[in-house]
Amino acid sequence: MGGMMMKMMDDNEKTAMHEKMQSMQAMMQKIKQESDPDKRQVLMQEHMVSMQKMMDMMKDNKSDNMSSKKDMNKKGMKNMDMEKRMEMMEEHMGMMKMMMEQMMNHNNEASHTHK
Repeated sequence: MGGMMMKMMDDNEKTAMHEKMQSMQAMMQKIKQESDPDKRQVLMQEHMVSMQKMMDMMKDNKSDNMSSKKDMNKKGMKNMDMEKRMEMMEEHMGMMKMMMEQMMNHNNEASHTHK
């Protein structure tokens, strides 16, 4: 299996990412319900910052993966069964999908802000 290696996230990292995602989803709900353009703009900025922080978390996870790639080949991923690898990939893809949804929602709401 070539390409980028994924680090196994520990429970604290998973919890932090899920909490950040829930926070972004709640923020998006507030944005959709807010009718005051100024308040809406503030919420949009907060949502953008939240998305950037989430991307940083994901990027840090990737950096950790790349720096420990040799170690993982020696110990972790190489010896990990296919089912566990698939589970990790599905989890990663799920987080990426949720981030894409947040970005699309943000863009949709941004276009409504300017109308």
